[in-house]
Amino acid sequence: MEGKTVSLYSQPGKHAYSPLLIISELLPNVRTATDRDAGLDGLTLPEWYKAQGQYDEETNVLVRAYQQAYHRFTPSFEFVPYELAEREPLFVPWETLYEEIPGRIEVELAVIRHTRNGSTENEEGR
Repeated sequence: MEGKTVSLYSQPGKHAYSPLLIISELLPNVRTATDRDAGLDGLTLPEWYKAQGQYDEETNVLVRAYQQAYHRFTPSFEFVPYELAEREPLFVPWETLYEEIPGRIEVELAVIRHTRNGSTENEEGR
């Protein structure tokens, strides 16, 4: 494979990739999912994931509000090349990732809570 390049396009606002840009553009909500509908589903976890029971509708409301306030955008479909470097391993065993996910979620939720609390305090202080 030396000298060969694989190009993948990331679906705006998602963790999905495709070698064909047209695939993303054919999705029915590709433009609204990152803007008007950003955070619509709250915190999404697959049903089989053990940590799912730790989160409730309050978590979903928090995530929705944060996504709407800080991370909504209209996709341009202008992609910038990014070359993966071999600095650190890209893949870990499934068991390792499965165990890391709850901690990663908690770190992100702490950032969201801090950001939302800070913005609420700032807005009330005006």
